[in-house]
Amino acid sequence: MSNCDLDALITQAARQAGVEGGKQGVSEAFKYLGLDIHDPKSIQTWHANTAWTYRTRKIAEKIGTIAIIGLVSASAGVAFVYGGLFKKIGGP
Repeated sequence: MSNCDLDALITQAARQAGVEGGKQGVSEAFKYLGLDIHDPKSIQTWHANTAWTYRTRKIAEKIGTIAIIGLVSASAGVAFVYGGLFKKIGGP
């Protein structure tokens, strides 16, 4: 066996080991997330959960923004009423 053939075999073995190691690493990473990449039902459930989480987060952000705007508006309203009352009754 020549050095060229030996280098080709080593390269092929290394490439195959890298591919197998990568597949195993990805499979284990998704397994820790609760996803079995070999089960289509598991993947569909994961996608549905991810979509639901995204929609829920977006709704929560909108509610938070609306709540802040409402709080600022209410505070301004109270300040105007408070100021108007003191102006009317001659307070500080």
